[in-house]
Amino acid sequence: MVKINREFISSVIGIILVSVYTLLPFYEMIISSIMPGVYQFRFPPPLFPEKITFEYYIDLFNPREFPFVRLFTNSIFLASFSATISTTLGIFGAYSLVRLPVRGKKVISKLIVVCYLMGGILIALPLYQIILTLGLYDTLRSLMLTYTMTTLPLTIFFLANFFRSMPIEIEEASLIDGCSIPKVLLMIVIPITLPSIVSVFYFAFVTAFNEYLYALLFLNTAENYTLPIGFFMLYQYGEEFSWGLVNAAATMTSIPIILVFSYLEKYLIKGMTMGAVKG
Repeated sequence: MVKINREFISSVIGIILVSVYTLLPFYEMIISSIMPGVYQFRFPPPLFPEKITFEYYIDLFNPREFPFVRLFTNSIFLASFSATISTTLGIFGAYSLVRLPVRGKKVISKLIVVCYLMGGILIALPLYQIILTLGLYDTLRSLMLTYTMTTLPLTIFFLANFFRSMPIEIEEASLIDGCSIPKVLLMIVIPITLPSIVSVFYFAFVTAFNEYLYALLFLNTAENYTLPIGFFMLYQYGEEFSWGLVNAAATMTSIPIILVFSYLEKYLIKGMTMGAVKG
């Protein structure tokens, strides 16, 4: 009984420490967004705000002060578009590599892994030259193309593992019953692996939403900027740096991501564990 109590207490202490370590930066971000600037440079930093102000949120949604809504809209549009296209193409590509007799698919699979592991900085210059040649510089279409291309290896890599973990007997039975391969994919495979597809879509969305390098290289007009570029602009806000405005922008940016994650949590957890056991 004593052993059980010790294990229980140790587990509770561990959970508390991990929770504090994880949630403390978010708590500090929120209180800094509603705390007047004179209190933000005290050491040690206050755990509770002595005064509350919403001036940073007012400035954040004031287009004359900072174009947060436009930046947020651009990022949401680009992330949604690229995640949707890359996930859709990834479904067909991954299923072809796993189930169809594609010549050289082992080599293709290895190349996809190499592309997935390759850092963005390595292909930044070639992509920049391609974007200039296509006449897409300083347009959102350049990032639509780039984000789709860079997230596609991720979607194919993960979806291939998920499809590979499915029992092939289900698909064979459907083919015997007269279903075509496209119908098996659309009516059998996709509904079964929907949690995995949702989780891959979410990771592709977050990857595109947080991307900074290509947006910095390919955009030159403030109307086309995305949120990561907007955060850089905040460092040049006014005559001096404003931590309150940065934290207010970070708080407002985190809310939609947290809401989407909360709604898709059951699909994400099920999807991430789906390929862990084969059969």
